[in-house]
Parts: sequence; structure tokens; C-alpha cells
Amino acid sequence: IGWIDALVSLARSAREDDVDDVLRTVVETVHSTAGFEIVVFNRYQSAWDDYEVVLVIGPVDAQALMHTRKSREEFEEQLLTSEYEIHPGTYLVPGSAEVWTHLDDYVIPSPKRPAIPGGWNPEDALLVQLRDSKGEPLGILSIDEPRSGRMPDLSELRLLRAICSHAEQSLENAHASAQTERHRDRMTKLLG
Repeated sequence: IGWIDALVSLARSAREDDVDDVLRTVVETVHSTAGFEIVVFNRYQSAWDDYEVVLVIGPVDAQALMHTRKSREEFEEQLLTSEYEIHPGTYLVPGSAEVWTHLDDYVIPSPKRPAIPGGWNPEDALLVQLRDSKGEPLGILSIDEPRSGRMPDLSELRLLRAICSHAEQSLENAHASAQTERHRDRMTKLLG
């Protein structure tokens, strides 16, 4: 699937699908179009001010992350810092970073291919923060194992950010539609 088709699919999903289906479309788009073997979506939950892993595409060891939670503070103050920001809203936390000694509940995938000099290190983490139009968090994509075996270059990071920008709009629209539907149901019950 080409990246333009992927963005059209995301927009269509936001108009037609519920929030969970939009999330799946977002994760599948990053997996297939941006070329990463592991994609994890951490959904922001305002009621608890934390992130919960709600979708994982990847090997069995990555599936162990399902339903793990991290506080907003832990993510934003330790991982999503200017020190690791390599492109707006995109963070590369090297495996050698001191921050990993203070965190648990993360998976280091077993590399499936030989290391390429200057290539992707399986201990690195690529994170993309998704926010709504008001700047409030929607979620964080944790992305690993680029199919190329190399560190993403600027054009690949731009493509990833473009996908995530569309994902932000799609998720915000899906949330708004769900909220409108809940409001309509409440009004129907009150008037019925």
C-alpha cells in the first residue's frame, strides 16, 4: 500500500469507524507503510493520567506489553524530552540511555537480521507522540525494528510524522463522533 493510499485510508476510517478501528488502522498503517516490524499504541487515558498499551503488532515477545501502563509523567518527563527529540514530536531514545535503568515493562526484541554498521540497534526506541488540536495527548506510538535494518533518515521520519499527523486528526474525529453518539443516546433515553 502506498503512503498516499494509506493516508486516504486513515481519513476514511475516521469518518466511518469507531475509535478502536481507527486505532487499528493507525497501527497497521505505520507497520505496513512506514516499514516497522513492531508498532505499539499506548492510548492516553485522562481519567488515570496514564498510557495503556492497547494494540501491538509484532512478535510474541512484544505482545507481552498488552495492557501494561505507564504514567504520563513517566513517559513525558523521562522519554519524550528535548534531549531525545530528533524531529518534531518524534523521539529516539538510544539503548545506551541512562533512562532505561529506571524503567520496566519494555521489550527488547531479538534481532532477526545481522547488525548493519551504523544501523538500527534493537535496544533503541523510536516514539511518536500524538496530540489533538488543543495539544492534549491522544497516545504514543512506540516503533521498533525497521525493515531496512537502518536508522530512519529524514525523509522516512517526515513520512512517519505525516502518517501520525493524519492519525491525530483521525483519532480526534473518531473521539468526537463517539462523544456525539453517547450524547445522542443520553438525550434519547431522557426524552424516551
